[in-house]
Amino acid sequence: DNTENFIHFPPTYWRLHIHFVPRPHITHVYHQLYFINDIINLIEADEDVYRTYVLIDKAKL
Repeated sequence: DNTENFIHFPPTYWRLHIHFVPRPHITHVYHQLYFINDIINLIEADEDVYRTYVLIDKAKL
């Protein structure tokens, strides 16, 4: 109950990371985090939410 589950893309190498950490340890990178529960809630409310609002520049892939 005292953990947070989140993903992030560290800007130095842009690879998806999933973390399960105690809450006190995430404050310094809070602005870079995407909480898994938030992602699940968004997808459950609108399964197209990421297809609609996330732009992927295929030229950079």
